[in-house]
Amino acid sequence: MGRLGNLLRTSLALASLQGAADAFFRLPCRGSLGVRPVDPVVDFNKPSKHVHTLQGGNKLSLNTKPQDLKDSECSSCEVEEDNSAYWTPALYFMHKDGTAELVEQVGGMLAYYLLFTSANEKLVTFPPGFQMIAGDPNRRNFTCKVPEPPKSSWSGFEVSQDGLSQKALGFNCLHYESDGKGVTKPEASLGRHYLPDKKFLDSHCTSGIRIELFFPSCWDGKHATSEDHKSHMAYPSLVNGGDCPKSHPKRTASLFYETIWDTYQFKDKEGEFVLSNGDPTGFGYHGDFQFAWKGDTLEKALHTCTNPSGNTKDCPLFTLRSEADQKQCKMETPESIKHIECKKSKNGLPGKNPIERGPEPAKKHDEPSPAPVKEAQKPEHDSAPHYEKPAPKPDLEAPKQPEPKAKPQGQLNAKQKPDKVADAYGGGHEFANPGGPTPPPHPANKPHHGQDVYAAGADAAKEKDPAAHVDESKKQGKKEGKKGGKKEGKPVSTTTITSDGAIWHVAIEIETETVTAEVPEDTGAAKEQHYKRHLHQHAHMHAHQGFH
Repeated sequence: MGRLGNLLRTSLALASLQGAADAFFRLPCRGSLGVRPVDPVVDFNKPSKHVHTLQGGNKLSLNTKPQDLKDSECSSCEVEEDNSAYWTPALYFMHKDGTAELVEQVGGMLAYYLLFTSANEKLVTFPPGFQMIAGDPNRRNFTCKVPEPPKSSWSGFEVSQDGLSQKALGFNCLHYESDGKGVTKPEASLGRHYLPDKKFLDSHCTSGIRIELFFPSCWDGKHATSEDHKSHMAYPSLVNGGDCPKSHPKRTASLFYETIWDTYQFKDKEGEFVLSNGDPTGFGYHGDFQFAWKGDTLEKALHTCTNPSGNTKDCPLFTLRSEADQKQCKMETPESIKHIECKKSKNGLPGKNPIERGPEPAKKHDEPSPAPVKEAQKPEHDSAPHYEKPAPKPDLEAPKQPEPKAKPQGQLNAKQKPDKVADAYGGGHEFANPGGPTPPPHPANKPHHGQDVYAAGADAAKEKDPAAHVDESKKQGKKEGKKGGKKEGKPVSTTTITSDGAIWHVAIEIETETVTAEVPEDTGAAKEQHYKRHLHQHAHMHAHQGFH
């Protein structure tokens, strides 16, 4: 017997906007080097304390330095000029019997290079040997204000590096199926800073969870790395925009990672989802980056690859490898970790990481290994990275932003960024809480394990996560349409983009054309259809000029 699959034929049209205020390109990494206890930034030359999902140049290993990656024979990412390495924790499902099972990753990773700047700023590329981390694997609490206030009112702890880093995480509930009346509006990126519980994921996130991480983009201009792997970088005052602290005056491209996990395959099974570092809250999500672009390609791309589509194919500097080639690229597994079972472990998480729920930080077993501080010299291949001197700590509080002037409703704040087009696998971003006025605050957020950091309305959150904006009258469920029939386009998202002194109003409409196809049971085709069903949304972007 076969089963019927509804395929939504899609096409994408993007209005041409000249002189967009901000540009970007997104780097697809459709393959995976592997899922291994490897982290040469934090745990140099030894197995890392927890498992990561690894993308990029295949020279990545336990003792890899950024310069080593340039000798990679292949990469799991699309652009041939880039052999950089990108990695984040893996996501596991903890069964009731204690077995840890790796959740399947969908579509690899998307690494965005967002070219955000403030007035009179010029983007600089990363220096040779550059590496950094974002996030804190030991964090188990959220100490910023809830509900999150408008960015225009952030001050004090909200603009400290600790506060900004906590808000640089996102857990985006994906639900792409048509409800017969259109498609549910996607959630904004960085709109939820914690991992939803399994009950919510089962009920609402039928296409899985997209985990997001925004890296700091303010550089001290001197150090390619630092002893804590963070201090040479800092967040601007609005995480994805705003001003850099005086201690870190140079602006780099803003790195933004997206990974999608098929949590829905565990629907109705008893257990919970946990990050590989023993974190069930999501507050301890983190990521690493080692820079290994060839020559001056990235420096040129910062000023050349500005097509508003964000597609790598629209940048003339890039040579693209096929998705098949990306998926074939694998790293060589070091002998010292070959015995570690990373896909399914009967004795808990790989590395025997305990599950720590907080709100106190996780124990020091996950502290970064100390690295020696020595005078600048060319490092030995088998030694830990050297540091000229510790990088200066970033200013605790960024410069205060001027109060925004009153303006007609719908007009952009100067710091607000345009939303972008969705990726075929469900990647794409429209950042929550832009620089201007924000939507009404949610009445409740998920209470944290062991401590209600979201005080107001916690009881309501037990049944429904308001951050997902799910309309109960439009619960997910496929409804067959007439063969070849079309539904009228319906706006599902709007935004405004500043261009050449004008404000462009943009409306995204969804049209669907339903076609009946028969897919055999238990075949790879059926699985591929499940993973790429949102590829077939029919999105049209229409723009008209608004205020001058």
